[in-house]
Amino acid sequence: MTNVLFGALYYASARLVYHHPKLQGEKIWLCLFSMMFGAFATGQATAFGPDSNKAVSAAEKIFKITETPSEIDPMEELPKTYFETEPKKNVPIIPEEFRGEIEFRDVWFRYPTRRN
Repeated sequence: MTNVLFGALYYASARLVYHHPKLQGEKIWLCLFSMMFGAFATGQATAFGPDSNKAVSAAEKIFKITETPSEIDPMEELPKTYFETEPKKNVPIIPEEFRGEIEFRDVWFRYPTRRN
């Protein structure tokens, strides 16, 4: 269908130049190609509409997560202990001081092509 439309436009512009010698053929062809390729590019760009909406939605979710303040603020003043007179200021958190355990229960994995 596109090629039929292009052929009809070429034919119509050639007849226009032939019957009206004062018209400049180069300008008619330039105008014709500008309209055709502009319409073609617009048609392709509209295909990206749903994808761009999904991208905006995903970016909003990511920024919401990254902008959420952490429950642990490493720069906050630590409370005074029984033996201290002033609270500690800007004390970095040292990873060696943390102790924790991670336990995995009922975790499994398999490849979709290898069910067993």
